[in-house]
Amino acid sequence: MKSARQRSLWQAGLVTLSLTLGFAACGGLDGRIVTRGDDEAVGGEETGGKGTGGKGSSGSTGHTPGTGGADANGGEPMVDPNPFGGETSGGAPPVVDGPPEVLEVSPEDAAEEVEPTGSVALRFSEGLDEATVTSDNVQILDGTEPVDGELAYSGVVSTFTPARRLSLLATYDVSVSDAVTDGAGQGLKEPFTSTFTVRDGAWSSPRSIFTDTTIDSGRQDVASDAQGNMLFAWTTRYDEEHYTEVLYARWYNIASGLRAEVKLDECVDSCENVRVAVSSEGDAIVAWATNANLVRARRFVSGAWEREAQTLWTTASNDTPIPSVAIGGGQAVVAWAHHQITPSNYYLIEMSATAVGAAWPTIPTSNYSVGYSAPNYESLGGVAAAVDAAGSALVVFTHNSSNATTNSPKGVYYARKSSREDWEYPVKIASSSAFASDPVIASDGDGAMAIWIATLGSDYSVVASRYTKTKQFVTPTAISDPDLKGYIYLGRDYALASSGSAFFATWAQAVGNSTNTYATHFDIASGRWDALPALVSDGVARSGNNRAIGVDAHGNALLTFDQEGDTTSQIVAARFVAARDEWSDAKPLTTDGNDYGFPRLAVAGNGVAGLFFGPTYRDGALHGPAPRGQYRIFK
Repeated sequence: MKSARQRSLWQAGLVTLSLTLGFAACGGLDGRIVTRGDDEAVGGEETGGKGTGGKGSSGSTGHTPGTGGADANGGEPMVDPNPFGGETSGGAPPVVDGPPEVLEVSPEDAAEEVEPTGSVALRFSEGLDEATVTSDNVQILDGTEPVDGELAYSGVVSTFTPARRLSLLATYDVSVSDAVTDGAGQGLKEPFTSTFTVRDGAWSSPRSIFTDTTIDSGRQDVASDAQGNMLFAWTTRYDEEHYTEVLYARWYNIASGLRAEVKLDECVDSCENVRVAVSSEGDAIVAWATNANLVRARRFVSGAWEREAQTLWTTASNDTPIPSVAIGGGQAVVAWAHHQITPSNYYLIEMSATAVGAAWPTIPTSNYSVGYSAPNYESLGGVAAAVDAAGSALVVFTHNSSNATTNSPKGVYYARKSSREDWEYPVKIASSSAFASDPVIASDGDGAMAIWIATLGSDYSVVASRYTKTKQFVTPTAISDPDLKGYIYLGRDYALASSGSAFFATWAQAVGNSTNTYATHFDIASGRWDALPALVSDGVARSGNNRAIGVDAHGNALLTFDQEGDTTSQIVAARFVAARDEWSDAKPLTTDGNDYGFPRLAVAGNGVAGLFFGPTYRDGALHGPAPRGQYRIFK
């Protein structure tokens, strides 16, 4: 909590306080390759969704993440700083016998469905010594941590205005110590405490980030910073005349809605496998591969895009790499696998890391290469990257030794790199030989978790391995239902998420003639997964192959997936409420008949979420209404 702003407003009347909120810059980008670009505000494109316990609101003009300016609470409307009514100007505050006490608090004690953008007010029985109304004595607590914001005092009312939007479904404590005194030096009659709980979010209506009706399917992604500012990236199909495809990105700002789109790159033929990562502070990276088998990336740092995309890999190859990206702790990471034609037909794992604001290595040096004796492009691949709060990186991948000439055993491998050291040589995770999918990894800020599909004969299960700096990756354990044996669809990059205190995982599994969606979570404090995963789909409609899960800092999760409707596919969503330790019923986010799929989901630490989805691709053609690419905001 910042130091108190102590001033009397009784003669002039109470006014709403606001705090300019800036995103922390994680190092400066090389000035030779930075430009503000055409990222200008776009007004009127987004309004706040209606909450379950309060009225909706319209966004006001704000900032693009990283540029350093937004009103307190993200530019959204505040409650009256004096919610208790009565005259607010003229006269002196009352003086009474005996010690002061708190007469009223707003929100009232045990209140629920509280708006995430309001102020907290306390009415005292008499005037106070302003010098004692400080951030040490009057606090709003999120657990044990004081909420950052502005504290004001006038007459008999103290008002606290949070610097940022409060978290959805979070319970906050209001605390006033007996160090608060009246003018005579008498301390508060007794310490005061109360609690309130913020409402849950609600989905906005579907909207299009772009107007191009030929958006390709599956080539979109979204990620969020801690405050709910979302970065969307997507491609348009190639221009038949120039035979190119264009990659765009666009910020959604929690205060002002959509910003202008920025063209990140033009690719000969196509831009493939688009991946987005955003740090909690608002720095970002987008990486992709081209049809010419180049790996490209472009960063957004301290409110600016690099002037142009950077090529990270140029060696001739006959496959298109699938990059994985991570950013945080001042470090940006891109990792991928590819088949190198010369020399000698090698599979390579490439891991490129740099400080967020530094130049990329000219050509990243592979730490792992395997020759093959049979033309199987699955022999080395499935790369996934994560980075912790200190900037240390982890990369996991698969190695199928049955198609290689090396003596290295088949299994899931990992390589790590601290923020200051080089990449370590990859090590196999114990008992990981029976893999049947690419691994997925997520960091909790200090450690990490990896999951993948394992096989035993014709039986399938999801297994997980926990990483800590002291024990490294431990022997994997099964987390799916042991009584279910059918094929599992894990998904890539979107099947695992962490809140910092828990991990959430999701998958779909064939059960008889249907396919159901499941979810489970791992509590870091106890070191345990749920005894059995939860069935999140209805068990009747067939789940599709694509799903995404995200979790906020308080352990509330969102899960979105595609499933078959009466005639076509649709996107559905389920909500996990940590206080109840249960999933809600999955409900449609699109209308049956629209044929949408490929959900991409980002959940911010405060619970704000962004969903990005596109058309399905069946029978060699795109399906779905125009405009095909849609987004929804949960706030």
